[in-house]
Amino acid sequence: MEAMAGQVASLTGQEYRRYFATLPSTIRGELVQGPLGYLHARLAQADAQGEPGLVREVLARVAKDLRHLLEQHDHPARERALDLLDQYVQGWQARLDHEQAVESETLESLRDALVATGIPGLTGWGEPPGRSMIVDDRMLFPGLRFGNIFIGPQPPRGWEVDEELLHANTTFPPTHQYLGFYHWLRTRFAADALVYVGRHSTREFLPRRRAGLAEDDYPELLGGNLPLIYPYIVDGVGEGIQAKRRALGVMIGHLTPPLAATELYDDLLELRQLVETFEVATDPDSPTRHRAVTMLRERIEGLELTEAFEREIASDLGLTAEEVNLDEVAAELLVHEAGHYVTDMQERFMPLGLHVFGRDWDEEAVATMLASMAGDTEPGAEEQAGRKARLEASPRHERENFLGALAGRFVPPGPGNDPLRTPEVLPTGRNFHALSSDLVPTQVAWSLGSEMAATARSRDAETAKGSEALVLWASDTVRDEGVMIAFGFDMLGVKPRWNSRGIVQGLERLPLNADLNEDAAEQGRERRDVLFTTSGLFRDLYEDQLVWLDLAVRLALDAASETIRAEHPQLAGALAAALDPLPEEMRDPGREALADNRVAARWVADTRELMARGEPATAAGDQAAWRVFGTAPGAYGAGVNRLASRSSAWEERDELGSAYRRRMGHVYGQEQGGESAHAAFDANLARVGRTYLGRASHLYGLLDNDDGFDFQGGLSNAVEQLAGTPPDNRVLQHADPDNPKVESLERALLGELRSRNLNPQWLRPLMEHGYAGARTMGSDFLDNLWGWQVTSPQVVRSWVWDEVDAVYFQDRHDLGLDDFLAEGHNVHVKTHMQATALLAAKRGYWDADEATLERLSGEFAEAVIEHGLPGSGHAHPDHPLLPWIAARLDDERREAFNAVIEAARLEFRKPESAPTTIREVEPSPAEATPPNEAPTAPSGAEAQENETSAIAEGGVAMLPWLLGLAALVLLLGGMLYGRRAR
Repeated sequence: MEAMAGQVASLTGQEYRRYFATLPSTIRGELVQGPLGYLHARLAQADAQGEPGLVREVLARVAKDLRHLLEQHDHPARERALDLLDQYVQGWQARLDHEQAVESETLESLRDALVATGIPGLTGWGEPPGRSMIVDDRMLFPGLRFGNIFIGPQPPRGWEVDEELLHANTTFPPTHQYLGFYHWLRTRFAADALVYVGRHSTREFLPRRRAGLAEDDYPELLGGNLPLIYPYIVDGVGEGIQAKRRALGVMIGHLTPPLAATELYDDLLELRQLVETFEVATDPDSPTRHRAVTMLRERIEGLELTEAFEREIASDLGLTAEEVNLDEVAAELLVHEAGHYVTDMQERFMPLGLHVFGRDWDEEAVATMLASMAGDTEPGAEEQAGRKARLEASPRHERENFLGALAGRFVPPGPGNDPLRTPEVLPTGRNFHALSSDLVPTQVAWSLGSEMAATARSRDAETAKGSEALVLWASDTVRDEGVMIAFGFDMLGVKPRWNSRGIVQGLERLPLNADLNEDAAEQGRERRDVLFTTSGLFRDLYEDQLVWLDLAVRLALDAASETIRAEHPQLAGALAAALDPLPEEMRDPGREALADNRVAARWVADTRELMARGEPATAAGDQAAWRVFGTAPGAYGAGVNRLASRSSAWEERDELGSAYRRRMGHVYGQEQGGESAHAAFDANLARVGRTYLGRASHLYGLLDNDDGFDFQGGLSNAVEQLAGTPPDNRVLQHADPDNPKVESLERALLGELRSRNLNPQWLRPLMEHGYAGARTMGSDFLDNLWGWQVTSPQVVRSWVWDEVDAVYFQDRHDLGLDDFLAEGHNVHVKTHMQATALLAAKRGYWDADEATLERLSGEFAEAVIEHGLPGSGHAHPDHPLLPWIAARLDDERREAFNAVIEAARLEFRKPESAPTTIREVEPSPAEATPPNEAPTAPSGAEAQENETSAIAEGGVAMLPWLLGLAALVLLLGGMLYGRRAR
């Protein structure tokens, strides 16, 4: 940084401090002292305005979250921090109740003492200008200047600077540098407009209000009145809408890459050929058939598909996996399953390379995309010609409307979605929009969701127990008009009621007896218990859906309310509280047996347990009906993705489950708005038997973005942590509404791996895009494979890493891939990928032989010696992986390797020591130093002991490292087709 300081834009500490002094008190408090600083400033504001009710509301909500944060942390200062938090809350309560005069200075001292414990999530970034990107009290902004154009990376969000924040369940502010950068852009560089490149910015996901932003909302504070122009992939509507809503972005939708049907290769192609050989030989006793089956069994074993096939066959037959042995399966059934497997692969679409914004497609790319859009249908000549014209015109529209936006001209609106699913999104280049929330789920979505719910139930063995857990994302809801919501409704046995305009205006309950209603297509179906987990983006864009989901659960409970009153009269008051949120027109008391109504049966058991623990009946009844959970208001992401990528911040997988539970334990519904409800969330998680994630995009798969393992992987990990075994994880594939499928996570994930990420058809076009293509292989594939590895090791087995090594590091397909990954900046992608694979071996996920580990370690070390560390979360200078690698090197390389690591370490000034006892916050008169007596200086030993004690009590110990320059390279990588899809 020192070498860079004189070559990049900067802001002096004095200039930043002047700007900082103009910010709202809540922002200043939050940046310096973290969530406690923000809380204290809000409380002081409300108190000064004479609003004691608001003070109590804010205090109760935030204090509960902070208490949970502290209780979950195994930290030396935890007990002291809990005591300080109690004093702080009691001090405010006493002040509000006028029980005693509590001075502001006392409350501030308690706040400062809490912050000084150093517990992750409590601390802010300190006094301005902070620690991030600071050299000699000067804040640096890496970037390149081209006349009146400045290109630079958005500053780190914060976890890159302090890994321990990843374990917190509270929201935290951006760094001082983040604010300083936008201030510099507006005032010093005097920008006329901002352009965000790539998907997606962190600005629109910063804390605070979801809409109607005020002066202390970061997206509003940062951008001010600067226009934001945002080239965005046309399939990324959900997150794009967030940028429109919270950053006032004008979207310039752009094309996806050309999408093509998957081509089989190597052993998969041979598998297809063996199936065809068996099917062609019509004589049942034909030697050809016998030989084909024998070879088929060998190929299935060689492809590590035996257990997967056994589980799929078991699901199809309604059996448990233990009841199926592939060696004993009839030849016809075996061939059917193998044929089904390869056919599924051939029906998948994959992106061919990347789309370059505004660049015209060649004829081959246009023809490929048109063929994929047509699918199995044969569009008319006029329709096909229209599609072709709109597709070919799209890049020109992207260019013209981007330049038009910069010139202040109007950008025409248009729909956004997967072009294969919704051809109407063409031409691109328009300011896309989404379906109104009150139309979700549509009747088409209901039809598809209820169909898949029936299929999912049919896959369950008779012994299947536990509840269903759904992951709800905004982006897929935009694409499919609410299929996953409909799926959850149907599992509960509830159906939306629409008015003549298609607006959802209520819910109705489906009877369990198929003879009474044709919608209940299954005889003897149960009313399933369903847990809904939502992303922060879903919460923001579909707030009204959270209410419908909550009411649907209570409506299902009402189906057995008369039974509960008869069999459990002591729960009548609790039941009344649980059903109280139901509108009168939706009330429909029923007499369903608890054996048929899992919602009611679970509610009875939970309510009795809560009342036995001392909960009042009304509170217990309401809490036992909570089924809709997500992150706290203003927070986004389950946190597992960031934690997984910063692997030095954790050792055991349980830490990922704990992070998920901390982040997601907030309840939503008719009368709940994100309050902390971790105990209720844990109770729901502990009984989950099956999880469901929907996929409605032809472009994005499970390994294309980190949200899949963040939400479903994190959910599975948390259930495993509480229940002892992972649930049955399933994926609802409905990108093609005419061919929906319910797949196991294993089938979906590993099928995608084989059909796409290990396929030369996918790799070859990416190599034509240089660094952007290499980064897609590393950050958009291998990072996400690692995330699934650590959250779902029962799915990602050792052989997967064997395949990654063979294809990417040994160039099995003879593509020159190993040489490609060693070119220019690509080498940093390669070393990052090698570090990930080696970490998989170190953590016990990859059973690689010693020769393989020595080869990879040697190649990694040589690249690091020549080019430096890759700057990833698996290879920073203090990561325990690096000494493990060094131990496999010869003396000469080890010395050079360690020298590079040592040179990469950064030194940071130590924070001031925290108080070590509560009395130090406000010493009693008897303990105070007499006014005329100077305090005695501690001896050297005493000083050392005091310093050690301060650290043990929570003095902040940060190991920040920075990715500014790397982020710049990523930013310049061009228009990728996107990493995230929620």
